[in-house]
Amino acid sequence: MFKNKNLVIPGLFTAALIFCSSLAAAVDTTELAPSGAPFYYLALGDSLAAGEQPDGEGGQIVGDGYAERLLSHFGPDVELVNLGCSGETTSSMIYGIGSRCTYPGAVSQLDAAVQFLLTHPGQVMAVTLNIGADHFSGCEIDAPDTTCLVDQAATVSAELPPILYALRRAAEPETKIAAMTYYDPFLAHWLLGEEGRLQAELTSLAVTSFNLLEASIYTAQGVRVAHIGDAFETLNQQPTIYRGRVMPTNVVRICQFTWMCELGDIHANDAGYQLIADTFAETLGLPVVFQF
Repeated sequence: MFKNKNLVIPGLFTAALIFCSSLAAAVDTTELAPSGAPFYYLALGDSLAAGEQPDGEGGQIVGDGYAERLLSHFGPDVELVNLGCSGETTSSMIYGIGSRCTYPGAVSQLDAAVQFLLTHPGQVMAVTLNIGADHFSGCEIDAPDTTCLVDQAATVSAELPPILYALRRAAEPETKIAAMTYYDPFLAHWLLGEEGRLQAELTSLAVTSFNLLEASIYTAQGVRVAHIGDAFETLNQQPTIYRGRVMPTNVVRICQFTWMCELGDIHANDAGYQLIADTFAETLGLPVVFQF
C-alpha cells in the first residue's frame, strides 16, 4: 500500500465466454455444475487479498486474511482459490511485469483469473478484488507529493476498468463480483504529536479521494463495492477513549484493526481481516457468520 517514511511503531481479453455462476443468500449450489464438481470462491488483489500479516519476528506471513475468513460465509461446499499477490498493482496484475508472483500457464494474475473462470464454468460462486493502493508505494502521502498522487491515480483510472471488464466478460451476468475500498493506516500518525496529527488529516484526504475514485469505477463497471473505508470509520473524528487515552475514533479503529500502532505495519490484524470479510459478505448478500 502507501509508503510510510515517518511512523515506526496480452492475450487476456480475447476469449469470449460462457460461464454460469449463482450466489443466493443461502449460497444455493444446485444445478450449477455437473454432479460432484467442486465450487469455488476466487480472491484477487494485493497483499490484503493474500492475507499478509507480520510474523512477530520481522518477517511476513500470508494466507490468513479476509479471503480465508470470507470463505466461512459460503459454507462447507465451497473452496477458496486465492491468487492475491503482495505488492500487486493494476499494471502488474494485467501484464505480469514487476509482479512478485508467478502463475503457471498465465502471464499475470488477471490472466490466471480469466483462465480459471473460463475453465470452471458454473463452479465459481464469487469473485472479490482489492487493487490499486500499491501504486502509491513510491508517493509521500503525508507531505503530500501531489504530482505523484495525481500521476498514479491516472494510471489506476486507465487500468482498473480493463481489469473489471475482463472479469465481467469471463463471468455471466449472474456472477457476483465485489471490490473493496481501502482503510487509511496512516491515521496512526496522529500518535506522533501535533505535526503527526496534521499528517493524519492529509493522508485521510488522500485515501478518501482514492476510495471515491475506485468506487466510482467499480460502480460504472457493474461491480459491487465493499466500503472498507467506511467500515473502518475513516472520516469519524469523534473523540473516544482507547487504552486510557482520548483519541479520534478513526485513529482508534486503525489501532484496533491493523498492526500500524503496534508494529508500524500497514496490514490488517485478525480483527481487521474479519471486519473486511464481514463487509464483503454483506456486500455479496451472504449469510452472516457469528464469531464466538
